[in-house]
Amino acid sequence: MVGFNKKMMESRKKYEGEEHPVDKIGYKLRAYHLADLHMIKHARVIGIYSRIEFVPWEKLPEQFIIKPQRGCSTKGVMPLVKRWDKVYLDILRNKLLSIEEIIDFYTEGLSPTAVEKHSRELWIEELLINPLPCDWKVHTFNGQIGIIEQFKRDEKTKYHKYWTREWINIPNICSKIFTYEINNDLPSPLHPGEILETAIELSKAIAHPYVRIDLYDIPKGVYLGELTPHPGRTCVYLPFWEDLLGAMWGRAEEELQ
Repeated sequence: MVGFNKKMMESRKKYEGEEHPVDKIGYKLRAYHLADLHMIKHARVIGIYSRIEFVPWEKLPEQFIIKPQRGCSTKGVMPLVKRWDKVYLDILRNKLLSIEEIIDFYTEGLSPTAVEKHSRELWIEELLINPLPCDWKVHTFNGQIGIIEQFKRDEKTKYHKYWTREWINIPNICSKIFTYEINNDLPSPLHPGEILETAIELSKAIAHPYVRIDLYDIPKGVYLGELTPHPGRTCVYLPFWEDLLGAMWGRAEEELQ
């Protein structure tokens, strides 16, 4: 049996240097277009810019998020809330920043030697809720749900928690943890059924053996965050889960052939 991590490594090698089929229809802003086609909610896009120096700060609302058009995780992502004239609070990092400091921080990620590298191009969208909601990262296999990761970030610690598709907490799923501390006391979702329905619909629409579908669950409902075929690893799964997810990947490949 081929485990999940080996399937992921095979996929990365197969598509190295190429645009992944999932990215062709669902990378960053493309994912919002896909969501619109399926009447799935996402944050409202306020503006799209070729570089951060062109952002018209005086025309922006009191709170919003900056997102690079290319980049992974939270690299270049800045959820900002205006505190006073030309000064904003980055609520992801809990830092007060002037407009000049925001521009400097973003442009740091454009250097070839930058640790947190991202694109020059960006867009700005509405901030759905403050404080930041949990991310719900649903691992899907052609319409089937394997596991669900819940992420909660603040300026000090990043937490995560694992769930089955029946919303049963999996307290022990990792043999090794990399960067995120497990916190099994994180709260249950507000709209568990809508999370599952949204992930299944998008997974079937994409029709690829594996894709992780990232969602936000807020009082207004479930909103699409992003789609990714090759997410970074937060831990090494225990053999049972490694084999189970690998088998689901294999079955999805057979179904799609």
